[in-house]
Amino acid sequence: MNPQLSTAYPVCDFTNNTMHAALADSDTLFVTNHFGAAEPESSRFIAPRQIDLVLVPLLCFDNEGYRVGYGKGFYDRFLSQARSDVYKIGLSYFGPIEKITDSDAFDVTLTHCITPQKIYEF
Repeated sequence: MNPQLSTAYPVCDFTNNTMHAALADSDTLFVTNHFGAAEPESSRFIAPRQIDLVLVPLLCFDNEGYRVGYGKGFYDRFLSQARSDVYKIGLSYFGPIEKITDSDAFDVTLTHCITPQKIYEF
């Protein structure tokens, strides 16, 4: 264990579709939210600007680093508050598609995406 490394997990507020990063350690209790996702019960939050790396969930991604998420914009809103040098890493079982055609100005691109075959850098 690295004492200088902190781990945070997403906690979603479904009333306004925002997300916060809750610090967690081996003693943290997790609860299941109403969508079935485990979230830390902790109220120790860390500001997006203090985070160095974010693992970003996705359904698919394209050759420019745009991704299709789960449709509520939680991660785009959260990442828009992060530092410009934050690593935004997607994990996917599949390689990129050519182009996601319905991206918007508020969509935040990945810096990397890891698949079983390759690591993509954008």
